[in-house]
Amino acid sequence: MNRLPHIKTWSLPSLLQVVKDGSLTSGEFQVGGHLSFNGRSLCLKGGGGSIEISHSSDRLKLELDQGLIYLAIVNLKLELSTAAEAVFHLERVTELKPLVPEKRRYFVDSHVKLESVELWQQFLKATHDFFQSEQFLHVETPSLTDCPGMEPTLDPIQANTIPLGSEFETYLPTSPELSLKKFVAAHCADVYEVRKCFRDKELTPWHEPEFTMMEWYRTFDDVSGLIDTFKRWMQALQLGLAGTRKMPDLKVISVREAFQGALGETLNPKVDLPDLQQMFLRNNLEFSESDQFEDLISRLLVEKIEPWLLQQGTAIALVDYPQKMAALSRIDSEGWAQRVEIYWEGVELANGFDELTDGEEQRKRFQQDNHSRVAMGRSPLAGDEAFLRALDWGLPPCAGIAVGLDRVFMQLFELENIKKANPFNWSWRIQSKDF
Repeated sequence: MNRLPHIKTWSLPSLLQVVKDGSLTSGEFQVGGHLSFNGRSLCLKGGGGSIEISHSSDRLKLELDQGLIYLAIVNLKLELSTAAEAVFHLERVTELKPLVPEKRRYFVDSHVKLESVELWQQFLKATHDFFQSEQFLHVETPSLTDCPGMEPTLDPIQANTIPLGSEFETYLPTSPELSLKKFVAAHCADVYEVRKCFRDKELTPWHEPEFTMMEWYRTFDDVSGLIDTFKRWMQALQLGLAGTRKMPDLKVISVREAFQGALGETLNPKVDLPDLQQMFLRNNLEFSESDQFEDLISRLLVEKIEPWLLQQGTAIALVDYPQKMAALSRIDSEGWAQRVEIYWEGVELANGFDELTDGEEQRKRFQQDNHSRVAMGRSPLAGDEAFLRALDWGLPPCAGIAVGLDRVFMQLFELENIKKANPFNWSWRIQSKDF
């Protein structure tokens, strides 16, 4: 490697020893060995081991393979001359001390590497690029709402506000669905949003109380269109991001087919609680008399249907749901709710609807949702009257889908836990008592 004149050259073992001794006080140095540079950090590898040097305007961090970190606060100037040479001008070293990795966990999750955070940002950018290329408009919806979503099984996080001295009961959104559909009704536009959403009492390898959701709504679309757009988005991510896995082709299976295959049960679109109780008895499954429809159908899906789906293929689009699972979706002429859930290797990634546009029917469903919430021991919620007015005004035929971006990222890059790309994840915060 050609040396720059008047630059002191340190071998990697010598540099490490100098840093350990604390004898580096001033001067200029060049490090030999294998060098990679990404604009923020240098990774240098040589026969004596490897270190990582991360730099900003006033900080030089040297990280050894063994995990011991030394931090020097310096006046630092970096010059990158060629792909094989980098020159640091160290004018002043004011502090040189070891950082203990075990202590870092008290202010950030040290298991989440800088590269993971950068990859997450690339993933978000590629997602925005795709949907803007599809002529979707990104809309920012409120983070304080009077109706967080009416799903009986969800626990919203309350955040009361007192503007102008009058208290309003507000919540953090469990999804931006209602707000986005108000916008579609007002402007007949194709829209999407990437935002943080919040759901209480959810903390597993696949759940966090604060997570990143994307929703999109396309006018004059349907469930098959949602599936097609999802596939093309995944293909764009796999082409645009290095190191991603290829998602297999989605296999479309109806809920009726799944119940027949997994349980040998014939499902009708109007299945109700007594039907599910008999199904449990026939399959020697235990249940409580207090269990509601939502409890039993959820158990069947998780314990029986989803394992069976895994046997049919690793990527599944589950369609045509019973009417009591319609939520905000349209019912077709055969009585099935037009919704879809997308799974990859048993992990649910997305949940979409061919949207209901009938305001009167939606009012009835909101009332039923509250009955179910109360029966399940949850508090009732006020329905979103502005959303119902939007349906009365006229929501154009459209289809929309909610996607857990954290989960898609996990699957693309084979991460075993949702926290792996979030240095401020809740699992770490609870363990470190970061409140």
